[in-house]
Amino acid sequence: MAAATASAANGSYAVSIAPGTYVVYASRAVGSAAFLGTLTVPHASTMTFGVPLLPAFQLSGVTTDPSGTPVNATVNVTGAATLSLRSDARGSYSALLPGGLYSL
Repeated sequence: MAAATASAANGSYAVSIAPGTYVVYASRAVGSAAFLGTLTVPHASTMTFGVPLLPAFQLSGVTTDPSGTPVNATVNVTGAATLSLRSDARGSYSALLPGGLYSL
């Protein structure tokens, strides 16, 4: 499931999702700050989940086939949670990630 929202001027946000465990990815529209983690939603009508935006870095690259030709592909970035990125027609992908250890 994918859900997206934007925060209000005061930083608050709301999104309706069913109970379950989700990967949460958030990044600031301007600047270098991001969050990547998981959220478990219990059987509750409402809950609060803080999303601390941390200093972040830009991860980018190009996916290619064995001959070096750019291709569309899924790139899984695994750290505190797994973020799935999809490269474009030129094989390019990028994401703003909070500091930490990751594997691709």
